[in-house]
Amino acid sequence: MNLKPGDVAESRSFLTRDRIVGTYSFHWYDIHAGAHLADPDGADAPTAHPPGLEHFSCKSVRWHKRRLADMEAAGIDLALMAFRD
Repeated sequence: MNLKPGDVAESRSFLTRDRIVGTYSFHWYDIHAGAHLADPDGADAPTAHPPGLEHFSCKSVRWHKRRLADMEAAGIDLALMAFRD
């Protein structure tokens, strides 16, 4: 990423007394290719679904932006991204 000190000068660090909320964020679903949406027996693979599947794709910039915005709105401080081919 080649960050310079000025790139993070205004960043706030967490303190030891801060309570931090984190989550895993899995990015391998793709509605267009059907990736990871059905088990081999045809059963539904995800345990939970978003309100709509029309943009449910790890290849969509819009999808990533929305997921991160939703996490921020929910007060999540840290997202551990799990990518997969």
